[in-house]
Amino acid sequence: MLNAIKSEWTKMTTIRSYYITLGVIILAALAPIWFIADTYEEFPVLAGSYLYAFYGSIGAIAVVIISGLMVTGEYRYNEITNTFLTTPKRWKPMVAKTIVASMVSMALCLVIHYAGAAIFALRGIDMSFFFDGESTKIIALTVVGTIPLVMVTQALGWLTRSTAIANTIMIVMVLGIDNLLGLIPKVGEFIHPYLLMNNLKIVWSNGSVGSLMEEPNMSKAVMIVLVWLIVAVTAAVVTVYERDA
Repeated sequence: MLNAIKSEWTKMTTIRSYYITLGVIILAALAPIWFIADTYEEFPVLAGSYLYAFYGSIGAIAVVIISGLMVTGEYRYNEITNTFLTTPKRWKPMVAKTIVASMVSMALCLVIHYAGAAIFALRGIDMSFFFDGESTKIIALTVVGTIPLVMVTQALGWLTRSTAIANTIMIVMVLGIDNLLGLIPKVGEFIHPYLLMNNLKIVWSNGSVGSLMEEPNMSKAVMIVLVWLIVAVTAAVVTVYERDA
């Protein structure tokens, strides 16, 4: 298993597009802070909201792109055959890809939040609230909550074998398709509470941010996210073993 993880890490660190994606996202998150910090001087808590919101949208899209490419990129260049030949137990590279993508994604989450807070502080914004118990808990939940996003994205990658399809579906979900689906007459109100991103964002915010249609319920959200993971991962594993035999 350790060899599989090392192999996936080597693949990631030798592909320039990953560095470019991470660099662009971090720059897009942090560079504007120096120039907009003054607008948060009277209401510093909104500076924290800026960081949460950025990661919950643009940062999450970066997670989707990086996670998806780790799977679909191998199909695109027909490298998946070599991967399965060198590691016949196919669950090992599947798990290894999830571990590596999760590590990078969690690191990205921490960098955006804490480097962003440091820049705000350098600009004279009181960010002490950002390190209190509640804020720390929300950031910790966001870091851990990044893993389900990685897992579902990669499951779609295994199922579709297409970067365009898998990433488009996930990016549309991240950008808020849940709320639009909830507006569908008659059926929207029934399906909306069970959609992935709606519940994942409830988990990220420790239940403080809900959907447009109902009050957030943390326990329910966790259970729904787990069901999504079980269904997605099971479908991906069965597909890889049956179709790619």
